[in-house]
Amino acid sequence: MEGVTFRAVYPQGSKFKKIFQPLTKIYEEMPFYIIDEGLKIKSMSSDKNVMIIFEMPAIMFEEFDLTVDKLVIKVSPDELGKVVKRATRDDAVVLEYERGSMFLTIKFVNKKTAVEREFKVRADEVPEEEEIEELKVDLTVTVKMSPKDLRYVIADAKMISDEVTFETPNEETLMINAMDVGKSYEAKLTMGNPLLTISVSSPATAKYSVDHLYDATRAYQAGEDLTLEYGTDLPMKIDMDMEGGAKLIMWIAPRA
Repeated sequence: MEGVTFRAVYPQGSKFKKIFQPLTKIYEEMPFYIIDEGLKIKSMSSDKNVMIIFEMPAIMFEEFDLTVDKLVIKVSPDELGKVVKRATRDDAVVLEYERGSMFLTIKFVNKKTAVEREFKVRADEVPEEEEIEELKVDLTVTVKMSPKDLRYVIADAKMISDEVTFETPNEETLMINAMDVGKSYEAKLTMGNPLLTISVSSPATAKYSVDHLYDATRAYQAGEDLTLEYGTDLPMKIDMDMEGGAKLIMWIAPRA
């Protein structure tokens, strides 16, 4: 590891791609906060309506070495996405960065043939990047469901309107509605169909951008469980547990 500030090895390229490819479509920029415990990608959208936090603990990697206390580098989502797309099931993924370099090196090492492919993605080191703080809001509705189920509902609503209304008419039901001139969509989600749990401390109604919710569920194929929280005219929090211990959290501002 001589000369290398950060080096991590992830064992399977196809799983790495399943986790990271949707992330590259969500973030406008990707600041990697790397510490001994793992890496985080934390960013606000340019309109300040969405906060995105991705966490990947060091234990998910076969190797995870860092020679400094903390490293922050910003990477282009578009460029990273093009590279990640090339990963295959037989590849181990190696990430390397040397302090002062202009590039993050990404290697795909085929475990069967030992063929090594190396890509370099522009990386801008940020010595004093202050992490954004997660919101602290008391939300009154909490539901758990499969990420896939929410994805399907939002994909349906996206056909109708650019905004969607979440409503809890009672303590056992979550209604998701979309309306536009001459057309409408309604989904009724109840305990066991498909909700795994539902908790309503106070009934709530709020509107959110369909596009933001669609982005929030892009990683549904790598998701295992999803917790959704909201309150009347308050931000929505979507917390998705992903394969191997990774986590994706998104805060979405309500619409008036």
